[in-house]
Amino acid sequence: MEEKVEKINDSVSQEQQINELKAQIELLTKMMTTMNTQTNSEPVSRYGETIKLIHLCETNPGSTYIKVSNLEIRFKIFGEERNVTLQQAEEIVGKYRDWFDRGFLTVANGHEEFAKRYGLKTAKDYPLNSDFVQKIPEMSILELQDVYPLLPQNAKELIITKFKRGIINKDARFRDLGKITVLNSLSDGAFDQVLIDLDDERRREAEKNHKK
Repeated sequence: MEEKVEKINDSVSQEQQINELKAQIELLTKMMTTMNTQTNSEPVSRYGETIKLIHLCETNPGSTYIKVSNLEIRFKIFGEERNVTLQQAEEIVGKYRDWFDRGFLTVANGHEEFAKRYGLKTAKDYPLNSDFVQKIPEMSILELQDVYPLLPQNAKELIITKFKRGIINKDARFRDLGKITVLNSLSDGAFDQVLIDLDDERRREAEKNHKK
């Protein structure tokens, strides 16, 4: 009888041990899952990583000048790209944050983790692309009136820069007086001096033709 009771007690003890082991395994599994989730959600700074910066305006003549530790960059035209180290990118964002906020600089698509970490936009968040830039001189007055107010600041300044450069280069596509007048109104007088210069130019041309 005592032997039978002992066997039953042994059986109960083994079952209890198995249940305790299962509970421990389940607890360990949950702990590992939690640790993995936390690890995956935390941004990892990998200083061998490179970040691609994109220039979203035109400053030629002149340049968008960037200087940080062991690096100098001179961007001139729209769409220029430059790969920098993660450490340099972090320093650039810290020093020139306003240029990112105003849309003059951005980070390329594929660097969403970096952008999210510093509250930046990526290239896909901007309407600017090479097709848009090519279309600027072909825009009608109505298109300029409709599109310009909806654009971010960097796109507005790009249009102004393209028109001013085209006027200086005597490109007929940019010397339409109606378009310039509309843009001057939309940009709060960005073309005031241009309109004065064009008026003087036309007057001199008229005087020259009259003398002939």
